[in-house]
Amino acid sequence: MEKGEPEAYSDQNFAGMLTRAGAKLDVFGVYGLLYGLLAAPEFVMPSEYIKIIFEDEEGFSSKEEATTTISSLLFVLDSLAKWKPEKEPLYYPDIDYPKTKDGLKQRATDSLSLINGVVSGLNLGKTAESDFTVPGLKAMDALAKLHARLIAFVESFDKEQSEPEFDYPGALKLMEELEGRVSGCVKEINLGLKDARIRTARSIQGGAIERKAGQAKSKKISRNEPCPCGSGKKFKKCCGLLH
Repeated sequence: MEKGEPEAYSDQNFAGMLTRAGAKLDVFGVYGLLYGLLAAPEFVMPSEYIKIIFEDEEGFSSKEEATTTISSLLFVLDSLAKWKPEKEPLYYPDIDYPKTKDGLKQRATDSLSLINGVVSGLNLGKTAESDFTVPGLKAMDALAKLHARLIAFVESFDKEQSEPEFDYPGALKLMEELEGRVSGCVKEINLGLKDARIRTARSIQGGAIERKAGQAKSKKISRNEPCPCGSGKKFKKCCGLLH
């Protein structure tokens, strides 16, 4: 995170806040959920996705902790909303991992959490297959395959417990490659749903204009009065043209 970052914010601290609150999602799951919500065509109210992240308010030890945690969540959302997938890399939570086999296993597990979060966000935003462009659909398919690869990667660590030597550099290189592919897929999914988001926004805007125009007609607005839609034009030169 960069501009506008709260003084005490860090992904590591936010991860701790989520754990202490008994959140249902870890920091990677939260990031994934928000990426999915931001890509989805339908707007989702905060109250809906906050319920997915937190069990209830009883998980917080105090109102101050609840306020700090929710503020950090909203900061992350605001930061990711400014992301430009056309020219910026995907932001992964900045977490320190031990340079060990267990550290790599946790890193892979976290990437799985991010993928699961993305899918949850897309579903919550009522994303349909028909909303995607062809590249977007291919990215979804690739993400599903990466999910399977990461599961196998995690399971491989348990199978190698008896090995006398562990190729950490080789495993790290593979993990970085998998993370890069996950990032690329999430970017393509966001871009692949851009047209659907625009269509939804126009539909909502159009519906609002029709409702306001209908209200204007029912109230018998004078044609020379300001249009109630807020355009600043006279009714006869704005929504009045629809009637």
